[in-house]
Amino acid sequence: MLETSSHEHRVPLAHIFLVFLKIGTFAFGGVYSMLAFVRREVVEKRRWITEEEFAEAVIIGQMTPGPPIINTAIYIGTHLRGTAGAAAATLGQIVTGLILAVVLAQAYLAHKDLAPVQSVLKGIGAAVVGLLASVVAGLGRKFAVSWEGAAISAASLLGVSLFGANPIGVLLAAGLGGWLVFSGKNGAPLAPPNNQTGAADIWVLFATFFVINAFTIGGGYVMLPLIEAELVDRRGWLTHAEFLDAIAVGQMTPGPLTVMNAFIGQKLFGGWGAFAATLGSYLPPLIIATLAARHHIRYKTSRHVIAVFRAVRPAVVGLLASVLLTLGSRAIPNPAAGLLAAASFAAIAFTRIDPTFVILAAGLLGFLFL
Repeated sequence: MLETSSHEHRVPLAHIFLVFLKIGTFAFGGVYSMLAFVRREVVEKRRWITEEEFAEAVIIGQMTPGPPIINTAIYIGTHLRGTAGAAAATLGQIVTGLILAVVLAQAYLAHKDLAPVQSVLKGIGAAVVGLLASVVAGLGRKFAVSWEGAAISAASLLGVSLFGANPIGVLLAAGLGGWLVFSGKNGAPLAPPNNQTGAADIWVLFATFFVINAFTIGGGYVMLPLIEAELVDRRGWLTHAEFLDAIAVGQMTPGPLTVMNAFIGQKLFGGWGAFAATLGSYLPPLIIATLAARHHIRYKTSRHVIAVFRAVRPAVVGLLASVLLTLGSRAIPNPAAGLLAAASFAAIAFTRIDPTFVILAAGLLGFLFL
């Protein structure tokens, strides 16, 4: 069991909140750049935890449902001050991104139909396609290089794209198959709303994000096909173009990609929608990652957990590829948009340019040429 007594009362809750507020405000560029920021603040600068404890936090963050960067913060907060520390770290890390997402949602609703704004959104949409392509390529090189991983990725892609399989069902099937096949093997690697909405719709929104965040492992990009299937394809609450815009907001705001959920909630149902989406997104990792932090050894060493991940991760590659195909077919209507998407992919995949700047530049180019 994780020992917290040595750190109890040593670090004030306000300090934990403020440090993670700093991280959530100034850390752009995705989970890995944010992890570097966390390490610099809590290991090197303040020495709240050791390098070994930080490594364990990252492992638990990757192995529990919800955004890995949030899970890592929850682990560190639990280590420092128990459940209260986990809540302080979570709130600090997400508050800036949530505020910006709500503000951007209001601006989006007020101005999205203006021709210049439409041109900017077209450029951003093309860049998001390039971003997703880089994510699929990167994860594919990591988890789909073996014949088993490639087969699982292909089956996942075909199941969703051709046969309309439910993405959550695909992930559960992959996890069950991985547990059955790989447990004994060694070396496994880790229509739009009409504004006549009521409390029932908001509860559905909360439940949707709660279930998605309770059962998906690997971060915001893993959740994209699940959100698309539920809110775009099944309920028609968002169009594909609006879903692309939400992804762009999540990428351009600090903090985890899942702040896009507040943007979606604000767009659909106003302030209560943003609150419901936020609570549904962060309550499951707060519960699960806190429990995992207190019982971390059995999680990180279980061969059954490792076996499940061995199949789920390549399945995620296939699901993301299906999202890429769907959104790409709509966000690239002409050769100019295709060229912009390709340039965005190259910039993100082969250089160290922050994706936020790529998306902003694409918006400017869209304004000028699309």
